[in-house]
Amino acid sequence: MRVLIVDDNLDTLGLFAAMLGARAHVPRCVTSVAAAREVLERAAFDLVLTDLAMPGENGLALVRHVVATRPELPIVVVSGCAEYGPARAAASLGALDYLQKPIVMEDLERLLSRVHCRRQLQMPRLARAAAAELSAVATTRLVQFAGALTAFAAAARHGSR
Repeated sequence: MRVLIVDDNLDTLGLFAAMLGARAHVPRCVTSVAAAREVLERAAFDLVLTDLAMPGENGLALVRHVVATRPELPIVVVSGCAEYGPARAAASLGALDYLQKPIVMEDLERLLSRVHCRRQLQMPRLARAAAAELSAVATTRLVQFAGALTAFAAAARHGSR
């Protein structure tokens, strides 16, 4: 699973990367919401883990961005804050879950399993959407080709007179 990890604390990034890498996942680490947005534009991920409290934009801003631009991508907020307000806020914005720091490996494994199951359930829907998109592109190109062929045939008839 490809996981984007967003946290301004390098120790936390290293810990998450080690935990995920040890289980054959592919972590990508960035230290800000701005960097996460840039990476999300260029690469595909199966999960986003974001810290809540960071300088500049916080994790809730990233939740809003992901939900608006990639609603199929699960995003989980991670925080050392023991209050339930941020968890409720994250859930109301569309986050899949909220993990409390320090992260317990069993909680992370349950989350990864849940994301994997969710992806398996989404696969037929995603495949249908991809097939429909490819079909629309193919139809457009076929119509363009038919138009070009008709124009070529008309020019050839006109030129043979």
